[in-house]
Amino acid sequence: MASYRFCRPDDVSLLVKAINNCYPVHYSKESKESRLWDEVLFKKYMHEWDLWPGCCVVATHDGEPISVLIAAKRDKNVRLMVVATQPNFVREGHASHLLDSLRQKLNILAPGTCIEALIPDQRQDLQAFFMSQNYELNQSYLDYNIVSDQLIDDSNQNLLCQKIDVAELEEIAFFQNRDHISWEQKARSMIKGAKNINALSIPSVDGFIAYVLYEQGANAKQADILGFGSDVEQAKPLLYTKLFLELKKLGYQTACIRRLNKKDDDQVLLKEIGFKETQEYHLYCNQ
Repeated sequence: MASYRFCRPDDVSLLVKAINNCYPVHYSKESKESRLWDEVLFKKYMHEWDLWPGCCVVATHDGEPISVLIAAKRDKNVRLMVVATQPNFVREGHASHLLDSLRQKLNILAPGTCIEALIPDQRQDLQAFFMSQNYELNQSYLDYNIVSDQLIDDSNQNLLCQKIDVAELEEIAFFQNRDHISWEQKARSMIKGAKNINALSIPSVDGFIAYVLYEQGANAKQADILGFGSDVEQAKPLLYTKLFLELKKLGYQTACIRRLNKKDDDQVLLKEIGFKETQEYHLYCNQ
């Protein structure tokens, strides 16, 4: 029989083993989800995304992990980062048991907490699982990519781009207070992960008129865009193009925007600049 238990901070090695045993096997080798975790990555998410071992549950059989739930918690929201079972043990109720255990714990310790899961579009089996657990579709998000050579340099050469010091990230966090943004893009994620984030801005007299936050992606030639914004609506195409061209000058051949909400008004603008949709995700919530 399987045994189940919530974890503690000293269970990181067990949780990493459980993730690597149960999660990547369900994704293609090309997908970001297929990468193996290590303790460094796990602790990075603990710091930046508020991953709590106390919200993580592992199922074991003969001492080996066969199912795992990994969750991050903030205020009234819990984000399920991983819910997975080894293929030889699927359809035995393990994932349902883990999910129900977390729900019961939160009902006692933090009543009213919303549990949410972001699921790739191609994982229709996982979407069906959450719907069977009475979760409802709440939002949808898209990833966008562009090859920098496709950008047309018709921006005003008088516009200056400058790097922003990490200490200034909090100053521009108000740009991130838009509705419906993903967990990764929220100001709290940006500020807590500041040491790993680079930032460019187009300055104005009293601050910034546009900015982009990014980190190195899957390779040294790819920039993963974590956030971008401008409060000058009419000039957004020019300002964004200028910033993305600056990334090209820094050696990035590809720019990837992650988890942009389908309700975001900037989607049309990005397509006009030349970005292409590459991946869709769906956010399911239990309330």
